[in-house]
Amino acid sequence: MGVILRKILGEKFLIVLDGAVIKNGQAKNNFHFLIVIKNSNDDVFENYYLMFLYYFLRHIKEIPEDYFERLLKGREKLYEIANQAYPLAKDRLVDLLYYFYKKCNLLENFSPLLDFMNFVCSRVEDSVFSKFDIVRDEFLKNLNYSDDKRNSLLKLFDFLDRKSTLYSTFQANNLPSEKAQLNLFLLHTKYYFGSGSLEALEVGDLLFLPEKFQSKLNKLNEVLDHPIDANSIKEIQKFLNYFSILTNIENPDIFFNLIFKKDIAQINYNFFKTFLRSLNINLNRLIERENNKLSRDPDNELLTFKTIVDHICRMLYILIDKIFLRKRPDQASKNFIDPRSRYIGKNIALRVLELFIFQDLNLSDDLWPDYIITLNKEELISDLKQYKVDLPTSSFYRYSDIVRFVITYNFQSYSDQRIFEEWILDEIIVPINKFIIDIRNLIKDCKNNIEIYEQLSSHILEGVSDKQLIKEIKFVCKEIAPFWEK
Repeated sequence: MGVILRKILGEKFLIVLDGAVIKNGQAKNNFHFLIVIKNSNDDVFENYYLMFLYYFLRHIKEIPEDYFERLLKGREKLYEIANQAYPLAKDRLVDLLYYFYKKCNLLENFSPLLDFMNFVCSRVEDSVFSKFDIVRDEFLKNLNYSDDKRNSLLKLFDFLDRKSTLYSTFQANNLPSEKAQLNLFLLHTKYYFGSGSLEALEVGDLLFLPEKFQSKLNKLNEVLDHPIDANSIKEIQKFLNYFSILTNIENPDIFFNLIFKKDIAQINYNFFKTFLRSLNINLNRLIERENNKLSRDPDNELLTFKTIVDHICRMLYILIDKIFLRKRPDQASKNFIDPRSRYIGKNIALRVLELFIFQDLNLSDDLWPDYIITLNKEELISDLKQYKVDLPTSSFYRYSDIVRFVITYNFQSYSDQRIFEEWILDEIIVPINKFIIDIRNLIKDCKNNIEIYEQLSSHILEGVSDKQLIKEIKFVCKEIAPFWEK
């Protein structure tokens, strides 16, 4: 993996997390960053690649069976590696969690642990145990803390568990194709605008920092020609429902570039970047809030970001040990609700091996197949030429996407970085509201569906000459025109 990342980013980005030794540790524009490149077991990643490739190519009839037999051998080899590594997992786990502890503290944010935490906690949910019972009864009760401090730590664990689930739900849809990116956009906008309520954004728990949203909205409304109000959010929710028609066309980006002045992938990247920024601010605020309660008792030692990361890592160790680690992986099967299929011994051994893959692929495990295949893209394309198979570019991440993943998990947040509550106004609410009003201003008779369609399509088709694109645009305009009807 280190070699691959160096090919993409160049040697100047290499930083080693051992005593925080840094090579070229100051990037352009004064970004502070940490890119950890570990020398992974190449055998693990090679066989993971073969296993992923089997499922990736299985539907292609032109590829002969002997090719798939080689890929299946890679899958079986991966299970062998997992079984051999399983007895050493408990000792290695301490080093793995210390790595996450160091990385989070060096970057001063919790982001590197989010997907890993979701991976662990979602597997505990598949078990016969309760994660909160394990954390409370087998970890917190053993600490010489007051009940108030134990409760504070459990609240912070609960917050991070819920937010890691939400974040990983979004990340699981962050796949390479334009249609997948569109579905991701529709997913996160549905989450935030599904109720069509401005109040839910201003005072509910949808946003991390709702007061920042209110402040930003008030400032915008002082300068906007058409202020954002409760009715605006209702219209945006209704428009996004119509906007889902874009899933039926091949080139949805033309609408995104027109409305948002950005392609879908850039919008989604900004979504994740600002989401993580606000999450970390919210986490620090929660720590302060719990400290205000704890300070009433002078015997309580106050919490810090560092101690929270430390405790979360220890909680994760307890959870992993409880459900996954026994003398043999098949003995751990009885810990799960479904011990005879998903959690048979060899699959448990593989899940344990995957814990350590997070050290190199510090992103949602749902993205690993497309990520690893993209890193081997040139070799794969060359290999398939003999069968006259030409894979579409949408099958792979762009290299700019790979770099974005690296930046997301390895760059330190900076104080003037935009927060999510500002982003959702600047990049989603204001552009959609403006588009709705601009089209409405073009329409003389809002009861005339034909006029609405003609004005809408004329506005969007300006400068477009590609016949297929024109056909798709007209189709979408016909479907969304009823939005402006009264």
